[in-house]
Amino acid sequence: MKPKLIALISALLCIINISFAQSFKFAHVTDTHVGGATGEEDLRLTVKDLNTLKDIDFVILSGDITEFGADQELKLAKRILDSLQLPWYVIPGNHDGNWSENGANTFRTVFGGETFSLNIRGMNLSEQTLGRICA
Repeated sequence: MKPKLIALISALLCIINISFAQSFKFAHVTDTHVGGATGEEDLRLTVKDLNTLKDIDFVILSGDITEFGADQELKLAKRILDSLQLPWYVIPGNHDGNWSENGANTFRTVFGGETFSLNIRGMNLSEQTLGRICA
C-alpha cells in the first residue's frame, strides 16, 4: 500500500472512545475529497476497512466529503457510503457547499439535509455536538 494512503486511512480511522453515562465507539472520517486525485479510491478503501470492524456503533463523516461539491462528486460519495454496513452521518464542509456549483442544494438532496440527531444508548447527539467532539 502507498505510504500516503496508509497515512490517510490511519487518520480517517481515528476511533474515539467517549465515556458518558454509557460508552460507545464511533469512527471519525474527514476530508475524503471525492473528486480529488485519490478521493474515490481512498473512500472505497476506508468503507471496506470500516466494514470489518464489529465494535463501532456509527461513523461520522465531518466535512469535505467532496473536492468541489459538484453534483457528480456528491452522488458518487453517497453511492460509496451506501455500501457502509454501519449507521453513518455526514456533516458538510466548505468543499461540499461553499464552493459548489449548486449552492449546497445537491448536498441537501443527496444526503437528506445538513443536520441530524441520533439517540445512542439514551444520549441525544446532533451534528453540532459531534462536530465539536471531532474538531
